[in-house]
Amino acid sequence: TINILAFVPADTTVPTITNVGTATSDTDADSADEVTFVITVNDLSITKDDVLDPVNAGEKIEYSIKVTNAGPSDATGVTVVDTIPAGTTYNAAMSSASCTEFTTGTVTCALADLTATFPSSDSVTIFVEVPSSFTGSSVTNTAVASSTEGGSATATEDTGIDTTTALTITKDDVVDPVNAGEKIEYSIKVENAGPSDATGVTVVDTIPAGTSYNAAM
Repeated sequence: TINILAFVPADTTVPTITNVGTATSDTDADSADEVTFVITVNDLSITKDDVLDPVNAGEKIEYSIKVTNAGPSDATGVTVVDTIPAGTTYNAAMSSASCTEFTTGTVTCALADLTATFPSSDSVTIFVEVPSSFTGSSVTNTAVASSTEGGSATATEDTGIDTTTALTITKDDVVDPVNAGEKIEYSIKVENAGPSDATGVTVVDTIPAGTSYNAAM
């Protein structure tokens, strides 16, 4: 009995491999063949990270997504399907060029074929916009990697959302000076530089001592 070891390349696409062996002697000969079925199997993994956590309502979330193939077969037709968080919108201009939002809320990214000679990987970047009016405390993003050969992997990332406002107030007297017995008109302006919406905004005004408030005007 002898044993022969044959290596099947990781990029093999044929469904079967046939091996023929022939034994000969001075007086006789015989041969036999063996058909071996070949299947392609890859071991995909995916990581997903938010570059900043938390972010403010009114800002962007940047996600870095990396897919790796540990073999034993090459991974072809590798894609990432990313379901962006509810309440956010996809920013195509800042995301990787290979990513497209074919359906609202679902982004599909085409990655390079990943060989199995060494664990190989490819990455994409996805940006989403958090509206300034967002009131939740966090969002969840899920991405699924898959290949033509059937390998798949899933990654989920949670990102905290803060509400940050930058209020400024200015106050001016319309006429200065005024005469005793006249009215003073104050113009008060409140502005919010964001990035988040400011809700429940109030102004508390302490009128000057010795004057009285004119509600009618």
